[in-house]
Amino acid sequence: MLLFMDGFDHYANKSQMLGNYADVGDTGTWGWFLSTLQARSGTHLMRAVTIANGTNPLGNFLRFVLPSSRVSIGVGFAIYFPSMPIYATTFGLQFFDGSSIQRSLFFNASGAVVLREGNHTSTIVATSEPVFSAARWHHV
Repeated sequence: MLLFMDGFDHYANKSQMLGNYADVGDTGTWGWFLSTLQARSGTHLMRAVTIANGTNPLGNFLRFVLPSSRVSIGVGFAIYFPSMPIYATTFGLQFFDGSSIQRSLFFNASGAVVLREGNHTSTIVATSEPVFSAARWHHV
C-alpha cells in the first residue's frame, strides 16, 4: 500500500510543504531548500545543502511522520549529486522509532551507500559497491 509520495516539483515555497511534513529544517545557510537547479520533472526539486566542514547538522531535517505504526516500510527517492560528498556523514536518511534512531543510510565520496546501525557514528552494517556518480540522477 502506498502511504505517501512527493516529487517536490509542485511547491512554490516551503510554507506549502508544512501540511505534509512535520519539519522542514533550514538555517538560511544550510538545510533543505526548494530549488530550480537540476529540476527533474517539474519546476522545482528539494535541495539538501550540508555544512562544508563535515559536521552533522543534527536537528536540521525534512521529517515525514507515518500515519500509523508499521513493522516494515519501503522508501524510494531520486537523488542528484552535483559533486560527490566529501564527508560520509553529512547527507543521508535516518529512520526513527519515536525518538530513537534505528538505522541510518549515508552516501560516501566513492559513490557507495553506507548503512549504519543507529546514528552517523554507529557501527556500519553494510557498504555497497560504488553505484553513484556526480552530475546525474539516481533512484534509490
